[in-house]
Amino acid sequence: MDLVLAKFERARVSTEVLADHYIPEVARRLGRAWENDTASFAEVSIGSARLQAHLNELGRSWQADGTDGVGRSTLLLVVPEGEQHTLGARVVSGWMRRQGISVCLRVGPKATELAALLAQCRFDAAMISVACHERLESCTGLVKTLREETSNGLRIALGGAILGRGEDIETVAGVDIVTNDLPKAVEALDLSCKRPLVTVIT
Repeated sequence: MDLVLAKFERARVSTEVLADHYIPEVARRLGRAWENDTASFAEVSIGSARLQAHLNELGRSWQADGTDGVGRSTLLLVVPEGEQHTLGARVVSGWMRRQGISVCLRVGPKATELAALLAQCRFDAAMISVACHERLESCTGLVKTLREETSNGLRIALGGAILGRGEDIETVAGVDIVTNDLPKAVEALDLSCKRPLVTVIT
């Protein structure tokens, strides 16, 4: 991996481009290899874990949660309980932080945990990342919890790998917007950024 990174550095490929485009593309190729039965479960799992570890390393300096964040938008990013895929949510989290949006990522939270969090913290919006059809029902429950605990004052977006599979997600989840277009989601959720938005494919 160090050799690969050195090649990217010599080619002047930024860490942002690596995180927003190369890592998601490798993840998609791993997924296709699994679906086409050309890669084993172990190979895909190890590959995904390496990608996520690498993303974490790249994103060590991408923080929007400091003490100078007065007036900064705050986002709750949730991966539903039972989901096995968190790489996409971490790509989103890194991108949002680089835009100056403070992100609180929660993976597999119980309804009671979300309620306690929302009682302690104020968020401007929420996003849910879902990959599997089986998690759609839990997404509906998540949306219900998010709305009830904020007196229906929280705008909610849903995205993730499940998009593009022909699911009627909007009617199932009852969210404000369904999209994998991050600038579009930011605009729909009325989140303010510190710099002009750039397109990222997740």
